[in-house]
Amino acid sequence: MKLYLQCLAVAGCGALGALTRFWIQLAFGKTLFPVATLLINVTGCLLVGWLAAFLETRPELRMVIAVGFVGAFTTFSTYIFDSNALINDGAFLVASLNLLGSIALGLVALRAGIWLGAR
Repeated sequence: MKLYLQCLAVAGCGALGALTRFWIQLAFGKTLFPVATLLINVTGCLLVGWLAAFLETRPELRMVIAVGFVGAFTTFSTYIFDSNALINDGAFLVASLNLLGSIALGLVALRAGIWLGAR
């Protein structure tokens, strides 16, 4: 795939990923626990794992979707921002649950995605 086509594909997938993230954030609204961010991070990990296994023989397509859609859909910075906001509000336990839950569930989801993609 030519570089300019890759750039267009990444940009298009990125727009879809960003919009999907936006819609999920809107659907959940502001909650005590950042459920939307946790859901986005976990499903993004699942998707990356699935892409890694399912599109193993199509690295250009995998890269376009992983960098474009998933890169725009999941953002570690939002995860840290939400956790920091919880810490600033004095919700240390909730912040810890968010930080540890995202990591643990993300690893489980990634492995599940790899398992699913290999089938």
